[in-house]
Amino acid sequence: MKLSKKYKDFIRHSSRFDILEGTTYSGKTTVGAGVKFMYEVIKSSRKYHGICAKDLGTAEKNIINSDWGLLHEWGGLLQYKGHGNTAINLPHLVFNNDKIIYVFGYDDKARWTKVLGGQLGCLYVDEANIADIDFIQEASIRCDYKLWTLNPDNPDLDIYSKYINHSRPLNQYISDYPQELLEQLNKEPKEGYTHWYFTFNDNISCTPEKKAQIIGDTPIGTKLYKNKILGLRGVANGGAYGDFLKREIHLRKFDDVNLNNLECIYATLDIGSSLDIDNDDKSATVLSIGGYSRGYQRAVVLATYIIPAVDYDEIIRQCEDKLEWWWVHYFGLFRKIIVDSEDPIMIRTWRARTRFSNVSIKGAIKHSKSEINLVTRCQAKQQLIIQERLLWTDRALKSYQSHEQILLNDDGSELDENKTKNDYSNGVDYLLTEEWVNIIMSTKRRV
Repeated sequence: MKLSKKYKDFIRHSSRFDILEGTTYSGKTTVGAGVKFMYEVIKSSRKYHGICAKDLGTAEKNIINSDWGLLHEWGGLLQYKGHGNTAINLPHLVFNNDKIIYVFGYDDKARWTKVLGGQLGCLYVDEANIADIDFIQEASIRCDYKLWTLNPDNPDLDIYSKYINHSRPLNQYISDYPQELLEQLNKEPKEGYTHWYFTFNDNISCTPEKKAQIIGDTPIGTKLYKNKILGLRGVANGGAYGDFLKREIHLRKFDDVNLNNLECIYATLDIGSSLDIDNDDKSATVLSIGGYSRGYQRAVVLATYIIPAVDYDEIIRQCEDKLEWWWVHYFGLFRKIIVDSEDPIMIRTWRARTRFSNVSIKGAIKHSKSEINLVTRCQAKQQLIIQERLLWTDRALKSYQSHEQILLNDDGSELDENKTKNDYSNGVDYLLTEEWVNIIMSTKRRV
């Protein structure tokens, strides 16, 4: 196996805890599990060790049986007992006839509890960022040496604040780090906690052609691109609108928007908590106005306002002051006010006190992954237009452009980072899903 200088330094470096973070295809698993971990097992005076991944099958596929896996690299020195044997009924590797390496998944609590019932010499954890924090905490105190590989993830996860951000890189490799990642390694340093950042460039077996193919196949602007290609931590489990706000595609001057060609005009309200409207990092209440072109072919964002009030009555009054022009001039088109469904009291209060007799007030649709995919496809087909009028502030534009995508939880719901940029995107999201989701669901029902 050919190794870069950084990987050679990693193997030689003495540490009680090595953390490997970085891009995809950087060799973290191959060198981490296949070389450094096994060398630590050789040096250890203990008999029992462990390798774990998301589940047993993943451990077998990616670490044990892969092309550059343990069996390939260590040949006759290593035998895998996938079903255990008479002496040990758990899957395990026998190394050099005298050391046992348990192989298990951290998805199986009964099994990992059994493995961690005694002290281990060395423990390798694959994709530690997705492991349950209870497992991480128990495993951390049950071994002398631990090695984790991880894909960049939500920096607010407990595993970062409790473990990873206490680690530090070697001085000679600090220049390899993105500044964003260095700033996140900000907890009190702990002795023996070493952080390693590996990229495509550290993997000698990664050819320029392979690197170009991987980068080319990953959509720019998505969380996947940030995590896998840039090797940076993200804040969600998914995303929509990866190419959001390309000026030549998605922006129009207000005078170029023919309001009479709209099927309907809706208002959306995302409720926040900040009175400091000049602070981008705090949540704000954002009122947006938009509509659909005839046949619901396009969604058009017409105006956006920050509402500084926090009292329900005052929020409603300020919103309706902004909306009255639309209600008067487009009486037949202005038909709905869509409110953040997380605040049912606001919805009920507004219904009781509205001055707009013909406008319905409802909660935003709770959407699923399939619906988000629908919206993403519509946006990609240039079906989302935002007008450039000053009511859509420069700050809002910058928020969208730096944000690059609307971030989503595992279930497809909006991830609320409690920041103004999310409040802007939430309002647009409410508008987009309101009719397109209804259309797709009615089509499914007819079928």
